[in-house]
Formats: sequence, structure tokens, C-alpha cells
Amino acid sequence: MFGSTLRTTSARSVAIQRSHVAQNCARNISQSTRRADAASSAKNAAEGAAKQLSSAAAKASAAVGPVAARIQGATGINLSSFGESIAYNARVAGSLFKQVYIAEALAPPTSTSAIKQGAETLYKRALDASYWSGVVRTGEWKKLAVYGIEVVGFFTIGEMIGRRHIVGYKLDKHSSADAHH
Repeated sequence: MFGSTLRTTSARSVAIQRSHVAQNCARNISQSTRRADAASSAKNAAEGAAKQLSSAAAKASAAVGPVAARIQGATGINLSSFGESIAYNARVAGSLFKQVYIAEALAPPTSTSAIKQGAETLYKRALDASYWSGVVRTGEWKKLAVYGIEVVGFFTIGEMIGRRHIVGYKLDKHSSADAHH
């Protein structure tokens, strides 16, 4: 009798263990199925994003084509040869500006009143003689001089870009004014 009880208990124990193993296997299969579903949905989302990105790139290149043709016509420079380098340099400059923006904790003004207040402050300081004497006394005039040189430099570069020439304007060698003389 003791042997049959032991065998029954042993059989129950084995049955319980098998049940636990089956449950664990079912749970693992369920989890792996969920993981596979999540992985496939992530893959599908990535593929969808890639398709949208490629279609956006195609639309952008279609929009840029006529602009590039106009620029090529105006300047006589073939921009297609510069395409990769321009895109690379634009990405590098964008990432650099982003890093500076984050590192310096820069933020654009959130309201027009902030812009207005800044302009009023500059105007009042420009007219205030005591401000200028303080600038000279503290040596802050050096910093303001550098800012002024930067402004003049940016203006000059903008002028060069606008003229499409470094010094003066390009003149036709065979202009209509020379034909009369």
C-alpha cells in the first residue's frame, strides 16, 4: 500500500511538473510571439518611414530641380556637380548649429513684446551718454567693436553674394554703351 501511494504521489508530482513545464513553454511561446509581433511591427514602421522619407526626398528633388536650373542659368555654374558636397556641408552645418543651440541653451523670443523690449533697450542705450562713458571706463568697448566688425562682415558677405562678385559688379565687356564709341 505504501508503494502504491508513493507511486501515486510520484505520478502526481510528475504530472504537476509536466503541467508547469507546459505552462512555462506556453508562456515563453506567447512572449516570443509577442516579441516577434513587436519586432515585425517595428520593422513595418521602419519600412513605412523609409518609404515616406524616400517619397519626400523625391518631392524635394523635384521641387529643387527648377530652382537649380534657374540658378545655373543666372550664374552659369552647373550645380549638379556640387550636389553631394552641398548636401554634406549643409548636414554638417545643421548639426553644428544644433549643438551650439543646445549647448548655449538658446531660445527664440516667445513674444513680440520681448523683441520690442530688446529693440527699445538698444535704442535707449545708443542715445544715453552715461552708458557710453561706462562702456569706455569698463573696457566693454572692445567687445562692442568686435560685434560691430561682425555685423559689417556679415553685411559685406551678403553684398558679395547678392552681386555674385567680390569687388564691384560684373560688367559685360561688349556692352551697348561701348558700341557707340
